[in-house]
Amino acid sequence: MSAHAAQRIIRRETHSGRSLGAILVALLALGVAAWLGTETVLHLLGREALLLAPGTPVALLAEPSGTELPAWATAVAVGVLILGVIAILAALLPGRSRARSEALDAAAVVVEDRALAARLARSAQLAAGVPAQQVSVQLSRSAARVLITPRSGVPVDPERVREAISAEPELARLSPRLRLTVAVNPSGKVGT
Repeated sequence: MSAHAAQRIIRRETHSGRSLGAILVALLALGVAAWLGTETVLHLLGREALLLAPGTPVALLAEPSGTELPAWATAVAVGVLILGVIAILAALLPGRSRARSEALDAAAVVVEDRALAARLARSAQLAAGVPAQQVSVQLSRSAARVLITPRSGVPVDPERVREAISAEPELARLSPRLRLTVAVNPSGKVGT
């Protein structure tokens, strides 16, 4: 497999599609266009507008007189503007899936965050000597945070756990690299 093909596969697997967002923005634009067309036809036929006559918003904005828009209308307009910008950005910007790639010579390998978190939790559990239920792993785009709740009265060395996790070969090959943080809960758990 060529390096270019491997990069394409990794990109496809680590970025989520935005077709749903694009479809929603297109439907919203289509709805607004249909409403404006309907209002224009009703205005040309001399009938009452459904919601707002086509020239009314432009006249309100262009009119330099002392008439002000009501506060609720301004708040609604700002809210719609913010939602519109968010919707357009969500439709156009690339999404990220919960997966990471591994750097291997002969293959394109994608590791899901759930599988990686389980692997890190298992390494931390073995190094700390605690049951699996007392280890939790949180993954973000660039960091892994391991939280260990020790047995009551049995200390856990976070540096030893960090070294055990860092020794995992999968962690060294991940892209993007993860910043590892190991935290030990100050209060232990009794009876485990």
